[in-house]
Amino acid sequence: MSTSTPRPDTVKRAQVAPSAWWSSSASTPLESTGRAPSSCAWVQRRRPRARRSPLAIPEPAAMATSISLDGSSSDLARQFYYRAKAGDATVGQVTINAVPDGVQSRLDDLKLDWSKLPGVAQRALLWDSGYAVNVKNDAVQMWTLGDNSMSTLALTLDEYEDAGCLSKNCTQPDNSTLFESWHCNGAQMNKAAKCVVQEFDDSLDYNAAMWGVGGDPEGTPTLRMSKHDWTDNGTHYVVMALHTVAMSQEPGWDECPSSKNGGYGSLVFPCRTSANLTAANEAERKAVEGSQWVDDWLKQDYAATAAAEDSGGFDMILLVPIVLGALLLLALIGLAFYCRRKRRRQRAQKENDRDGESPYYAPSGDKNSDQRETLARPTVAFSEDMTMSTYAGADQTIQFPAGYGGDFVSAGSNTTLKVLLTSEFLVEKRIPLEKLIFEKALSKGANGEVWVCDSPSRSS
Repeated sequence: MSTSTPRPDTVKRAQVAPSAWWSSSASTPLESTGRAPSSCAWVQRRRPRARRSPLAIPEPAAMATSISLDGSSSDLARQFYYRAKAGDATVGQVTINAVPDGVQSRLDDLKLDWSKLPGVAQRALLWDSGYAVNVKNDAVQMWTLGDNSMSTLALTLDEYEDAGCLSKNCTQPDNSTLFESWHCNGAQMNKAAKCVVQEFDDSLDYNAAMWGVGGDPEGTPTLRMSKHDWTDNGTHYVVMALHTVAMSQEPGWDECPSSKNGGYGSLVFPCRTSANLTAANEAERKAVEGSQWVDDWLKQDYAATAAAEDSGGFDMILLVPIVLGALLLLALIGLAFYCRRKRRRQRAQKENDRDGESPYYAPSGDKNSDQRETLARPTVAFSEDMTMSTYAGADQTIQFPAGYGGDFVSAGSNTTLKVLLTSEFLVEKRIPLEKLIFEKALSKGANGEVWVCDSPSRSS
């Protein structure tokens, strides 16, 4: 990407008679130039400046429809306002990849929806918030230098020439005059600049003026920010420039508009890149503050047609605490479920430990008949009302309580004894406790004791 600007001493200038200076009252070059009113005249202007008038100031009646296009104003937001009041419906909405945070913040305060605003209102809000749009449709941030604002960034002809630059002039269809940069290097442009633009990559080559005054007073500006990057005689220059017409409607740097843009010029002015600032620039750089009148205009004209969703709707900001609260609730439920299961396991383990407790064995040795205990030692109470059902096994002489399976009689469980005690078949064969003689304890546990007994009528 490069734009080569010829040096002043290597370009053949148009021949102009000594008396062919620009008239302070005329809107076309004097006849001594020998050019038609629609042609261009390249002129190095003579001092004193007091006799010079870059553009005729619009009549008071015209001030209600256009800003001054002589470089004394860059109040594009007001120009958009004028075009909106004129009912300009030819301008489409702005195409940008994302609405800048600074713009969205103002929209939120105004309760307006960006997508519902017309193109002129979108452009006004962008510019008044300090943004332009590059070739990639990215909104690029701008800063002002010194005491300037977004309405004073353009350069008048005097300011342009004070930087040591030369201009060319052309006649517009309304017989007014436009001026554009002719010979001016990057250092001179940056010296005259009143603004800073966020650095960005630009893949296009430009051969257009980086400064200009003039334009169609009934035109709606663009906010096209271009990066002019070129090398001249071994020196590399980068100049950001705000162009207010589409690239297809802009003539080359050494041409007059002719049929482009209806024969009108356009307001163009340079800015410095944020990647190349001096210490003095950094000290002077200021963030852009929006204008209250723009807020008032947007609220008054678009509150009904571009209102944002009702504040009673869902606020995406609330999504974060809602999600965190839901996760916390799930974690608490999971913890409660885990603790409950753990308690159940512990209770089951205690039951198993109790049922499978190691038996106590009495010391070995036979007792004689004198040492036999004669007291009855019942170990398990008999429940007469237990529900009975026959166990579906090979031997159906023992009945189990309803709902129990084969593992009901597993080792270490005291339920086997309960089944034996409640078996209808074994009831008839049971020896009454009062007829037993307890001789020796074999084992003792939490649920009972095992004894060697004797019966006068049966063997133990």
